[in-house]
Amino acid sequence: MNSLTRMSFVVLMSLASVVSSYAKLIENPTAAEFNSLIAKGNVVVDFFATWCGPCKRLGPVLHQIAEEPAFQSVTFIKLDVDKNPDLTQQYGVRSMPTILFFSNGKELSRSSGFNGKVALETSIRQQFGLK
Repeated sequence: MNSLTRMSFVVLMSLASVVSSYAKLIENPTAAEFNSLIAKGNVVVDFFATWCGPCKRLGPVLHQIAEEPAFQSVTFIKLDVDKNPDLTQQYGVRSMPTILFFSNGKELSRSSGFNGKVALETSIRQQFGLK
């Protein structure tokens, strides 16, 4: 590896660590982990299904939002409804995707469907009072 390649590698690794430090996206936690996660702070939960078209479009967008510095105070959870039927039933989720917004254990609101990245970012900002 020449010095330019080595320097590029170091810069890329530094950038990757900065980006990943913002990302707080947890996929398919256990029920106990889920309850612990929603109990503190601001949390966005995506109830999705692997066979759901709108869910497939939402997934990458949610990952992008989770990595944005503006949302570093928010924890994002993705729950596959087929792998988590008990939580799906407990929260009365009947359509996918369904997004639930929690603050310190309290459900603030929910929405169904996917209306695009800007609409989701706006909802997150409004729910949690973010700029």
